[in-house]
Amino acid sequence: MKTNKFLLIFIIFLFSFSLIFSNGKLNRANNLYSKGKYKEALNLYLKVANNKKLHNAYLYYNIGNCYFRMGKLPEAILYYERAHLLKPDDNEISFNLNYARSFLKDKFNVKVENPLELISYKVLHIFSINFLSYIFLILFFLLNFFFFFYFKNRKREKRRKYLYIFVSLFIITIIFASMLVIRVETFKNFNYGIVMKNNSEVFSGPGKNFTHLFTLNGGTKVKIIEKKDNFYHIKAGKGFEGWVNLNNVNKIKNF
Repeated sequence: MKTNKFLLIFIIFLFSFSLIFSNGKLNRANNLYSKGKYKEALNLYLKVANNKKLHNAYLYYNIGNCYFRMGKLPEAILYYERAHLLKPDDNEISFNLNYARSFLKDKFNVKVENPLELISYKVLHIFSINFLSYIFLILFFLLNFFFFFYFKNRKREKRRKYLYIFVSLFIITIIFASMLVIRVETFKNFNYGIVMKNNSEVFSGPGKNFTHLFTLNGGTKVKIIEKKDNFYHIKAGKGFEGWVNLNNVNKIKNF
């Protein structure tokens, strides 16, 4: 029993030390960025992201800012997209992403075709999954709260009042639960990438022996349809579809 307690304390200590160590690196990175030392700041941000497998919108946003300041547009867009995926309601992330996109050579527009994706991007994009989860949990708690008082109270008028509140909350909870399910499903099936190299060749099949169709420049967003051998079947816009070497494309959702 004492051994188990000691092990638990040791694990908690290691976890706390790891958080303090990560925060120390982030503070140093922020300080370096404010001094214009973007390369050094980037190295620290990437160490935190890679070593701790940390997927944080603001960390990705800072990495994107470093890459943009260093003139690396494809990398900047990739990390802005990752930040936007996790925090679609953040105005600063959206602004920097759109600003970076304005420098692109290719002006392709990847259209969303899946109905659930369409609802998610057109209607629910302002709500993050975390926000919807919090609202759902609060509503679920309130639902149980009024349900309890409805059965506990003996007065007819109060029971009716609690019932009206319960039914109203139930409807709102169902709406938010549906919104949350749609956001989670679209997030789970999110399969887009960013072209990382200029003049990336796109072929009619998964190999260089197939017909060359067109080229894509770095920073272009593509929908990844499938993978075969060392190639991705991608779609860059209406009429622009083919196969590109997977080494030339980085997936936005990397977890």
